[in-house]
Amino acid sequence: MSRDQMLEGMYRRDEALNGRYIVGVTSTRIYCLPDCPARKPKADNVVFFLRERDAHNAGFRACKRCRPDNYYRGIDQDHAALTDLMERVRKDTAAFPNVRSLVRASGFGSTKLTTLCVDHFHQTPATLLRSLRVRRACKLLTSHGLSATECCFAAGFGSLATFYQQFGAATGMAPAAYAGLPGKSAFTLTLPRGYSSRGMAALLGRDPLSTNQGFAGSQGFKAVSLAGAPARLAIEVRPANAHLRIEGRATLPPAASIEAHGVALRLLGLQQHRPSAAVLKREPWARLVSSAATLRPALYTTPFEALLWAIVGQQINIRFAATLIRRINDLAGERIDASTVLPATADALAKVKPGDLAKLQCSGAKADTIIRVARAISRNELPIATLSSAGAAAARQCLVTHKGIGPWTSEYVLMRGMGFADCLPLGDSGLRNGVGKFFKLPKRPDSTEVAGRMAAFAPYRSLATHHIWMNHSG
Repeated sequence: MSRDQMLEGMYRRDEALNGRYIVGVTSTRIYCLPDCPARKPKADNVVFFLRERDAHNAGFRACKRCRPDNYYRGIDQDHAALTDLMERVRKDTAAFPNVRSLVRASGFGSTKLTTLCVDHFHQTPATLLRSLRVRRACKLLTSHGLSATECCFAAGFGSLATFYQQFGAATGMAPAAYAGLPGKSAFTLTLPRGYSSRGMAALLGRDPLSTNQGFAGSQGFKAVSLAGAPARLAIEVRPANAHLRIEGRATLPPAASIEAHGVALRLLGLQQHRPSAAVLKREPWARLVSSAATLRPALYTTPFEALLWAIVGQQINIRFAATLIRRINDLAGERIDASTVLPATADALAKVKPGDLAKLQCSGAKADTIIRVARAISRNELPIATLSSAGAAAARQCLVTHKGIGPWTSEYVLMRGMGFADCLPLGDSGLRNGVGKFFKLPKRPDSTEVAGRMAAFAPYRSLATHHIWMNHSG
């Protein structure tokens, strides 16, 4: 990054730049993180360091507000307190009847708790509490034998009307239908009004020769592992609902249908937190979504699948990336039948040799990264499946510590593999082209200008990025 880009990121207080460089203030001899909330110094009083020890050696001491010393040691007291609070809420959502109870339990003021929740989970305390209640109700309905009314109050909902409305909006099913889901080989999800399947079609339909997934017209499929068993999840999108059918080579365990429901929500793009209708009517949102207000970004079925796509897709076009993914799945994925294969797992790729990937036309550097990352996941050095529970900042920091996973890759995984709502994959060529076209800029913008323009869409930059990709980057 140039000095001007570093200054711009510092004045923007861009959290995504934490760890990439350190801000030194010569007038106070203090060093800070780029997103430090303290009043920003004049540019003439700023020097930059790439490593913390360089700031120490130059005679600078750590800021007491943003605590870069704790950041570089993986210590964040506010984040630790927030993580502890979220764990308590997950265990007993009924103990937190409203946001005020969250504030009291957190030890923070309401403004700070909101800031922390938005920074780390990309949701307000109210939306976080709502989603955790629904998750708790799902578990109670299928594993405790409780009625819908009993689950409503056991999960902390204040009324049956609120429970039915919020549960249906989050899951696409009524509580009673969800309770009867275990063991079912087919189920139906209610879709939001005006739902568009373009997001799912773009994800599943990338490669018409894929043995793992596909989408044509209103129907698609995805090969998935459900409760440890290989299966094929068929999807048919209708005007008001989506019909799902699980096709397995053997009798699947009852839990398979619960996992299939979760996969369906990810593929249909029904999990991510979205702006309100009022927000979508404001500029520049109104112009961005005017032709596709109901567009919903599809998520990969697992964070690892998103990571593999991100690594494979670096510096090559999407068509060849899809071809490489197909070849990798055919090499290391478990076969369901003659024409369908599961996505390659980290455990399977950890056993592959670089030469095996080279035969698929995978570059040496890319092959080394795939195998190195797969082995880190297999050894649980990179617990990618559970990273999102600690929040976006912690997940991002963990990802970029592994060689071959840079800021763009980590941001892509947070957005498309974990469903965080306010991600921005700076450096993405399609995003740069799209921002230039959407804002009618005289020349292709650099990362600094992209970040500045996209700031108008915070805290929903993941959705805005998807609209830019789908409608403006071509």
